Amino acid sequence: MDDRHHLTRRQAISAAGTAFLLAGIATRGGGSEADVAQAVSATCTMTPEKTAGPYFVDERLNRSDITTNADGSGVQSGTPLALTMYVFDAEHDCAPVSGAQVDIWHCNAAGRYSDEAANGTSGETWLRGYQVTDAEGKVTLHTIWPGWYTGRAVHIHFNVRTGGLESPRSSSSPTR
Repeated sequence: MDDRHHLTRRQAISAAGTAFLLAGIATRGGGSEADVAQAVSATCTMTPEKTAGPYFVDERLNRSDITTNADGSGVQSGTPLALTMYVFDAEHDCAPVSGAQVDIWHCNAAGRYSDEAANGTSGETWLRGYQVTDAEGKVTLHTIWPGWYTGRAVHIHFNVRTGGLESPRSSSSPTR
């Protein structure tokens, strides 16, 4: 029998939404692991569930640097961003969730997504990938600040999969 705790879709998305907000603490300069831990203890709250964002393609690319295509070509220029996210279980005292798959995708500095025919980028895989959370519920990806496109604030899409979920349940958060 599988003894792992399985999160509901709402729990995973809510915890990841909080984690995304906490990621900004560590990337704004001066933020430390202690700052993140303090913020977690004060902010583990539920956030609204979102539908899967546009342009999700399940590339299955387990990698930490998503600034290029899977083969290393197609380097995306822009302001570097080390994105650290934590996944917590809001219904179990904000316990870290290990083994969750966190998918990330976003547009490049020009506002275009990879692997989208409408953008002329079919077959490209830049700014897409996933990481699996460690024992602390943590993932870190190296990317660039996303650009802007009509109708949306600057944002990064993510989804969290636990317990073998095959379909994306995602959210996007404006960058800060």
